Amino acid sequence: MEQGTYDALNSLLQASFNLNAEADNFAYNLSYMQYGHMSDIVHHSYAHAFPVAFADAISDEMLELDVRPVRLALAEYNKQYTSLTEIFEDNLNMMKKYRTKVEEAITTADFNQDTSVKVFLEDFAVRVVDKFLAQAVEWKKCAEQVSAIELNVHFATFTTHIEVTD
Repeated sequence: MEQGTYDALNSLLQASFNLNAEADNFAYNLSYMQYGHMSDIVHHSYAHAFPVAFADAISDEMLELDVRPVRLALAEYNKQYTSLTEIFEDNLNMMKKYRTKVEEAITTADFNQDTSVKVFLEDFAVRVVDKFLAQAVEWKKCAEQVSAIELNVHFATFTTHIEVTD
């Protein structure tokens, strides 16, 4: 594997853990704003998926390819929110940035002729990332169109692209 591809995978690994940290901050804010049902789903069904469905998938693939994953430093997420619209707008932007990062890694792997990495990342983008991106789009639309109280009560019904876990 070329160094550029290796670096792109480690950067994606880091970004996956940052997704978890930022989504945790969204959940903490939702809880603080008294939207417990939304907080539980964002925390347990969404934020907790990033270390497993995202980071572990990448690190497992790296190990299969006989390269060592590196756990890079995480960013700090301490933004305080005052509206649901703002939370879900930031969440959508977070997922769009991650999707772009995956696309850049695919381009890097393709340029470096690291075909197995390119194929893995293309599959990962469609099978995993796009579901979470679609969920982010849906939640943002709901935050703009549904009252906060109704959204909190019926949040699971607006969570259709990812599995709602306990």
